[in-house]
Amino acid sequence: PRQLHTCRHHGQLHCPSPPSPPLAHSALVLQTWSRRYPCLALAIATLFTHKFLWKTTGIPAPQRFRILSSFLLFCFLVCVRMLDGILWIRCIRHQQHSLCYHQIGLNMSPTVFLIVLLFLTITGNVPAVCGSVSGVTDAGPMLQIVEMRVPTVVEDGSATSVILDCDYVLRSPDKKSELVVQWYFQNGSSPVYQWIPGKRPQDLGVLKGRLNLDYRASNDPHKRHRALEILKPTYELSGVYRCKVATVEEEAVAARTMIVYTPARNLEIWHQKMSFDAVNVTCRVEGISPRPKLQLYRGDRPGVEMDGMPAEVVNRRGLYDVTLYRVVHDRSLRQETIFECILSIPATQYQIARRLIYYPGPAPIRSSSSSSSISSVAFPSLP
Repeated sequence: PRQLHTCRHHGQLHCPSPPSPPLAHSALVLQTWSRRYPCLALAIATLFTHKFLWKTTGIPAPQRFRILSSFLLFCFLVCVRMLDGILWIRCIRHQQHSLCYHQIGLNMSPTVFLIVLLFLTITGNVPAVCGSVSGVTDAGPMLQIVEMRVPTVVEDGSATSVILDCDYVLRSPDKKSELVVQWYFQNGSSPVYQWIPGKRPQDLGVLKGRLNLDYRASNDPHKRHRALEILKPTYELSGVYRCKVATVEEEAVAARTMIVYTPARNLEIWHQKMSFDAVNVTCRVEGISPRPKLQLYRGDRPGVEMDGMPAEVVNRRGLYDVTLYRVVHDRSLRQETIFECILSIPATQYQIARRLIYYPGPAPIRSSSSSSSISSVAFPSLP
């Protein structure tokens, strides 16, 4: 101590440090180690507590990890700051203030890092910073549907089969024995397909007898029968399909729409005189599914859509007959007018057009009808 006093009295900057008390020395070692390896300390503490103290609780593993990590990280942060305070007091008692700030300082980088790490832990993104400890950390949900593949549009009778796939990931190996895969159709509360790993798949409801139950989507025994292979899909199977993958603690759901359409059996357009100066233009489609959209236009394309009464719709067991008509006065028309009926199915590129040429005036009425059509059908390649 006398040499230290003499050294400081002469203004020397690099004076020998006094012997470190045991508490201060331990604090310095722990502080240095904790600043260098905060993620490792967090992982070890969380793993120990998770395995030996919380294993018997009813809290799901991902939530249990986040609660433990948040609590331990908070305690870790408080301890580091307390140790900083101990070392700061010890330093300023024996050294100059500037040297203490240089050696220890109010270094906020560990605090800022730990606060960010605490936030990431609470939100479940801690593996992105610290990596993962097998069986403890989770990079998001433990059960997640990563991709659902469903054909968007299929023509009735054009395909021998279609594949509806639902790929998922389960990050908890001990939960794979509890896995259940179910498919639902439309808003139904009962599944139309169910598979439990280790058991044979079941076809139910509207898909009874319409699936290839031997189809395998993967060689993984816990993903083998996750998908549907629908044989010869028809218009009755057009709608929304929901895939549900569940364990005792978690579930994941995804939905896609598949349209199975039936082309129109017949589409025609004609006109009929209602009076001396009025004409009724009618467009009718028969035997189409799902419910189509009919539009009447006057004039060359793009033309003007004609407003009027809603279309008359008849549903014959899923096949639709739709009639649309408009009444037009001759005085509002030119000497020669083109009327065009456009048929389309929403959410598809299926479209057909029919047109006629009308000459206003009294009888004899000259008119001609063209059976030419404009048709465009485009579908994605089936799996």
